[in-house]
Amino acid sequence: MGLSAPSAGKATTRFAQAGHPAPYCLAGSYPASPLRPAKGPSTQSLDDDVDECLFCQIIEKKRAADIVYEDATLVVFRDAYPHAPVHLLIVPRKHIRSINDLTPEDKDIVAEMLMKAPEMAKKMSVARSGYKLLFNVERGAGQVVFHLHLHLTGGWR
Repeated sequence: MGLSAPSAGKATTRFAQAGHPAPYCLAGSYPASPLRPAKGPSTQSLDDDVDECLFCQIIEKKRAADIVYEDATLVVFRDAYPHAPVHLLIVPRKHIRSINDLTPEDKDIVAEMLMKAPEMAKKMSVARSGYKLLFNVERGAGQVVFHLHLHLTGGWR
């Protein structure tokens, strides 16, 4: 599957040509950004520490992001390279590498992430028209930042 040069910050694929967002499993199809460096889909190793985590840096306000909501448990911000008119990332403040690293103590965090999604969809005016929720788990499924996060996408007409 060939990719052409990105235009206006979006990867151009057969999905985009058909009017659909490119799936995250197309590793390396993203333009360079602070979250997706030019070296490839991710320069983070599987065992990166919290100090190097990009989402931890956003949560700690060490890196800029368009934050739309935050509380003691979660931070919600717009994806730097959206795949839909509305593309939010619902991120726990606690650094959890991926779904595979959840512990029984994390169940309340995941529940809060899921419960926050409909509220964010309503705030972004996509609750009635419809939206998708997605966890990418590990590199082979498109996880490029190794800090648990839930994608909320919607707004297609």
